[in-house]
Amino acid sequence: MTPEAADWVLSHIGFTLAVYAVLRTPRPATDADEFTALNVDDNRHLLGAPDPDQDTGIRKALSALAERRRADARQVEHNRVHILGRDPVPPICIGHTAPDTYIVHVRCSCPQVEGLAAHFEHVSQAAADWLDEIPTTPWKFCPTSPTRVTGPSGSGRLTRTLRNAEGAAVVELQHADGHREAVALAEVSDLD
Repeated sequence: MTPEAADWVLSHIGFTLAVYAVLRTPRPATDADEFTALNVDDNRHLLGAPDPDQDTGIRKALSALAERRRADARQVEHNRVHILGRDPVPPICIGHTAPDTYIVHVRCSCPQVEGLAAHFEHVSQAAADWLDEIPTTPWKFCPTSPTRVTGPSGSGRLTRTLRNAEGAAVVELQHADGHREAVALAEVSDLD
């Protein structure tokens, strides 16, 4: 895909690229520094609270972004029910395809879910109540689901889905420093 085509697709689905900077601010009173993330694209607003640890400051910024996205999702759901008069739809749907593979749809843009089998409020519920019930069935996320996974030890880019030795649904993610980690889907706190 050409860069122009990619830009068109991103703008067509309402996706906006953003640039953030991590600011290091000296604190003369304590002779220490604070780190804060700042949106440098438009209105230069701060994300999260300042922190003396750079990694924690970045995590606070990512948490603030995730909370903003969740608030946007709640507003979309509110509008769907109260303005458009539609039924509420939980954000996680599981479909079952012909070659016996579960497809997990997470806040995706798919117009309909093939072989719709279940709805869930969170991926951890989907894992505990559905995916892990039949530990031999392969599973994957739909192509338009989010690919940033947040687990107990931080967040990273989704690299693959699999099952562990016990048959539980597992995601493999790659952290910013390059190391990979496998996390049970039941322990995932967010996808964005």
